[in-house]
Amino acid sequence: MAHSRSNSFSRARAWGGVVALGTLAGLLVTAMVMPVLLVTASTVKTTVGIYDSLPDFITIGRQPEQNRIFATSDGEPVQIATMFDQNREEVSWTEVSDFAKDAAVSG
Repeated sequence: MAHSRSNSFSRARAWGGVVALGTLAGLLVTAMVMPVLLVTASTVKTTVGIYDSLPDFITIGRQPEQNRIFATSDGEPVQIATMFDQNREEVSWTEVSDFAKDAAVSG
């Protein structure tokens, strides 16, 4: 009978050790994972703040001269849009037609 009691006591101690080590392991894993969760939460909060501060739409004012919008593809600039109200292009004085020069002077 004494053997049975010591056997039961050994089993109880073994289960107590398993529970204690399991609890300790859970605490250590939580302590290792918590900094990662905090950094991730901070990054998400910052990113959401950036997107919340963007305007709902872009208002483009009058564009008398062509404005070209470029993006980068494989490190090279690629034109993706051209916006203008009047299709004007800047030219040098030598490229201006003689008729336009005479009209400006006589006007």
